[in-house]
Amino acid sequence: MELTLQVNDRLMIDKLSCDFSLPNRGDVIVLNPSQALEQQNDHETLIKQVIGQPSKKVEVSSDRVYVNSQPLREKYVATLPIYYCGSAIVPSDNYLVLGDNTFDTSG
Repeated sequence: MELTLQVNDRLMIDKLSCDFSLPNRGDVIVLNPSQALEQQNDHETLIKQVIGQPSKKVEVSSDRVYVNSQPLREKYVATLPIYYCGSAIVPSDNYLVLGDNTFDTSG
């Protein structure tokens, strides 16, 4: 998230509002590490951006991220993605999150 937040930036995190509303695409969220990361002794808090909401189709292809077949158009991009994820529907009660320097949405 170095395009939005810089190393050593200080943040105020609101834990209460998530009890009253669901995250929207574009929201920046703070996550605790998954069990898989915990097992690798990676205990850092993760800061990511919501890309796919429940039931949305998400695809990474041709250096772009698509949500419901529409390319994301955002102003921040560090590097073009060098991977292909195919398409998938985000399961209910789940969200797809990425760092803001992981994908190209500049078109």
